[in-house]
Amino acid sequence: MGAEGAGQMRHLRALMESHPSRERRPDQSLLASPAGSGLDHTRAILSADGRWAMVYVPTGRPVTVRLDKLSGPSVKASWHDPRTGGVESAGRRANRGEAEFDPPGSPGPGNDWVLVLDSVPRRE
Repeated sequence: MGAEGAGQMRHLRALMESHPSRERRPDQSLLASPAGSGLDHTRAILSADGRWAMVYVPTGRPVTVRLDKLSGPSVKASWHDPRTGGVESAGRRANRGEAEFDPPGSPGPGNDWVLVLDSVPRRE
């Protein structure tokens, strides 16, 4: 219980609870770049209605996603640091085609991030 990772679980829980759990499902088809393997295996989840997605990048390498898997005319992106709970904007993009997102820091073990993609309705 005193391990560093145990304390970080509260950040992961807060992130996961920020989006409805009954709607999420694994969906590797969201990834346009290779998922990798082993300890460098990128994982993606997408809401059933396409309003949001999350992509776990375990080693901080860039990831390309298919934005058109999400609903709405544009997508707001942010990087969530599972170690600290910090959030950094990754911008807003038109919802079409593929887009590459580069997490903060240098690629390597221990630089894991979660890319959160939220659909933005026309009225925002």
